[in-house]
Order: sequence, then C-alpha cells, then structure tokens
Amino acid sequence: MKTKKALVAVCAAILIATLMVPAYAITKGFGGTTASSTYVTQKCLADNREYAANTSVSVNPEKSDGIDGSYVGANVHVYCKDYHVHNVPTGYMGGEPRLYLDGYLWFAEGWSYSDGVGTSFNNYYETYFVSREGIVYSKSKFGLYDGNVYKVYDTNSSPSIDVARIQPTNMMEEEHEVGIQPYLAVNENGQTYGMDYFDNYTPDLIAAIGSNGVRGYVYDDELTNVGLRKSINDVVNDIPTSIPLYDADGVTVIGEFPVGHRD
Repeated sequence: MKTKKALVAVCAAILIATLMVPAYAITKGFGGTTASSTYVTQKCLADNREYAANTSVSVNPEKSDGIDGSYVGANVHVYCKDYHVHNVPTGYMGGEPRLYLDGYLWFAEGWSYSDGVGTSFNNYYETYFVSREGIVYSKSKFGLYDGNVYKVYDTNSSPSIDVARIQPTNMMEEEHEVGIQPYLAVNENGQTYGMDYFDNYTPDLIAAIGSNGVRGYVYDDELTNVGLRKSINDVVNDIPTSIPLYDADGVTVIGEFPVGHRD
C-alpha cells in the first residue's frame, strides 16, 4: 500500500511540474509547422564525450481533389557537442521516433543508427493522417553506445500541434501551444500507466492506439527493445511488426500495436 501511495505521489508531482514547462519552439513555413523539444544531454561512455538529443513533430497539410488531410511526422535528432570531432564512429548514436495523437501513442518507427559520417544523426518518420483533427506531439528514444551495450534515454516532449488549426494557405492560426489533459495512474500490480507526456518520466504502460483503433497500453520496455542492438556490431533479425496491446492491468491482451510503417 505504501508503494502505491508513493507512486501516486510521484505521478501527481510529475503532472504538476510538466504542465508548468513552456513550449520550446514552434516554427512555421510554406511546407508546414514543426514543434521541437528542448535538448537532453548525456555522456557517451565509449568516447567520453557529451551528446545532445531532442525530438520534433511536424504537420504538413495537403488539400486537393478528394484529399483533405495532413502528413504528420516525428523526428529524433542526436549530435556530438564536441566541435573538435569531425565524424562520430559508426553506430555510436541511435534513435527511435515516436508520435502521439491526443496523448496516445500513434506510431513508433523502430531503431536506426548513425553511419559514421558527420557528428549528428536523425531518424524521421512520416505518415498520412486523414482525419485533420487531433493534437499531436512527439517524445522519442535515443541511444548511446557505452563500449559494450547501448544506454537508452528519453527525449523531452515536444510542444503539441493541433492538426485542425493547420491550413495549406495559413500554416497556423494561433501562436500559442495547444495542450492535452495527461494522466497517470497505478494498477493493482504497482505499475504506472497513462500518457507518455512527461519529461524525465515514462510510465511502465504507455497509453496507445492499436490496430483498428483499439485503445489500450503497451509496455515501454517491450517497445523499446524492438530492434534495439545489444552491441555495436549486433545484427537484429526477426523484428516483430507488432507488440501486444494490454488493458490497464498490464496482463490482459486486448489487441496489438503495429511497429514501423503505419497507414
């Protein structure tokens, strides 16, 4: 009982702190609107240098004969902060972009890794979104090689974008960031479940929209491990195209969540 009370207290503290954090950057252009998070800095133990990472969400509207929707995408960006470095060794940086719709995980692209050219790495994924309604944001994963395995970290959450406010001829009608009403709770097994909206914290079970629009939860650890290398020379085969979607108890399977390309 004390454990559950402590977890509830942590959830409440995280919620209050997060809602006080302002948006970092929202940029507009003829191609659409992009919202970027603040950077997180971590040390790569393989070369003892500092790396910074952030994530961004973008909305690119399209309206033509029979089409009235938007392309929505998420990006994770990692770079070495040491300006003396010209090329970061192959595989030292990795990233997995994740995009959320109305607070629910909508897609996770899977892991990709740096190719040894330059000092920065990007993994971007975009899909067509027909509805033209909903609030989208990104919160992604990035990894740094420590000499043996990959250490995985969360980016901060990007600001949110209301898809309905983005028009092909008027990229954004309002300047302020829109918001959602995130929640966290604790199930009978002592696991946190809810929306992955909070900086410096990810629930055990992330609210997600599975196949056929079924809403449930996916295990953060289970999703993170899909395609994650165990070492720098590791070749990951037999990557699943979906993972189980659970009820809030974390036990009852109610569907599946697709990993990778999503129509």
